Amino acid sequence: MFSNKYIYIYTTVMVVVVAALLALAATLLKPFQDKNAQVETMQNILKAAGVVSTAEDAEALYADYIREELTVDAAGGVLARYAADGSLLEGQGTRAFDISMKNAVAEGKDAEIPVFVCRKGEADSYIVPLYGKGLWGPIWGYITFESDMNTVAGVSFGHQSETPGLGAEIVGDAFQQPFVGKRIFDENRRFTSITVQKGGVKNFKGDPIHAVDAISGGTITSTAVSDMLRDCLTFYIPFFNRMQDEAGLAADSVAVEPEAVTPEPVAPVQPRRVAPQPEPSVQPVEPQPAPQPAPVSESEEEKPAAPAQPVAPETPEAPVQQPVQPEQPAEPVQPEQPQEAE
Repeated sequence: MFSNKYIYIYTTVMVVVVAALLALAATLLKPFQDKNAQVETMQNILKAAGVVSTAEDAEALYADYIREELTVDAAGGVLARYAADGSLLEGQGTRAFDISMKNAVAEGKDAEIPVFVCRKGEADSYIVPLYGKGLWGPIWGYITFESDMNTVAGVSFGHQSETPGLGAEIVGDAFQQPFVGKRIFDENRRFTSITVQKGGVKNFKGDPIHAVDAISGGTITSTAVSDMLRDCLTFYIPFFNRMQDEAGLAADSVAVEPEAVTPEPVAPVQPRRVAPQPEPSVQPVEPQPAPQPAPVSESEEEKPAAPAQPVAPETPEAPVQQPVQPEQPAEPVQPEQPQEAE
């Protein structure tokens, strides 16, 4: 009925027309698609900060709670600061909201990374994005830290094609809520990250403050979340350290050292103990040689008045007795008796 020529021409025209319509539709709809993607990102960021939002109020809430967006380099320095509406406040560099964590992970240590500063209450919290590989496709999320850059204030996770009822449970509150209050640094300020432990925290060999329960039956996805946390948060360690220094929050190990130095000034307290040794002043009281005037003991020395028997040399006045003894040598007058013999 129709020649081959007609069929080829008709097919070519239809393909061109349909392709043109699809391209036109994609071009016209792209702004709306980008807008929807931005709103979804805002919702995920707000959820990590503990703020519930919808597609209708996400932009308004984002402007209320997100104080500024930071673009950070590999050394932890801030390259640029942007307001929540995208206006540049300071520095220069890509807006944090436009940085893909997927690309940052692929680029490695030299990549620029985003940080979102949230003001909820009186203190600021810091939100950073995450990206990793799950069992069947990519997984991603956001994690919020308190002002100490260590304690987790909230998380939100997403996935592309994890198994429903198993790995897909990472999007549920039952999995995400236990992250609140966990820490990524130990007491010595060593980076530990947070482990999603198979079999539960009770099987974790370290401090339970660094672990949460894995999903039962979703071991591979749970392990993927652990890897994602460790790999992505490693990029932020220099930034965390710098912010802690600026905030005067020295590492625990550094804070302990000055405490170890303070005991040395305690040593000067010992001289105070030496000062209380005004016991020498008590010793001058002990110069109870004042009791020495208690020559009562000297009177007791009069008991050694026996050596006062040299006073008995007064008795040598009784040399009268001694002359009495020389009267005895008068007895040799007895040689007169021999005169009687005559």
